[in-house]
Amino acid sequence: MGKALGWIDSHCHLTCADLIGEAQDVRQRALDAGVARMMIVCCRLEEAEAALKMKAEDARFDVAVGFHPSDLRDFTEEDWHKLETLVYNENVTAIGEIGLDYYWLKTPEERANSRDFFDAQLSLAIGKEGQNARLAAKLTGWKIDIKPASAPADEEPEDEEDVLLDDEAETEE
Repeated sequence: MGKALGWIDSHCHLTCADLIGEAQDVRQRALDAGVARMMIVCCRLEEAEAALKMKAEDARFDVAVGFHPSDLRDFTEEDWHKLETLVYNENVTAIGEIGLDYYWLKTPEERANSRDFFDAQLSLAIGKEGQNARLAAKLTGWKIDIKPASAPADEEPEDEEDVLLDDEAETEE
């Protein structure tokens, strides 16, 4: 028989202000309970920095970076540039915590800003010209169709064999 895999905590906030002081104890209790991996989901840049430090110390952590919509009030253009850089860190596994939070965001202005920012963070996840989505399709064998907004609605998706990653296209030229 093979070794038991254990549980995976796919969404924990170990680096949020309320838990960061107890993060080591929480991690140890999780490990004692059979949790083998933990995805630290970050809502702010400071949380991401702390999560990446934890990941460097313990490979059982995975890190998701992003901004929660209710935290956008404090978000700056400089923060966006930091986030754009951070998503390409080899220890970042996913983009998150992102989404639309209409429970906390009540005004039309807040909701419009939230939608725009959600779209921008999704674009980071997909990558320029969809290269991250195409790479995911190639690695998983899943069919993922990424079309530009300018593509006609009735346009047929490309055959998987015709979809090349940017670096593959350069080597074939």
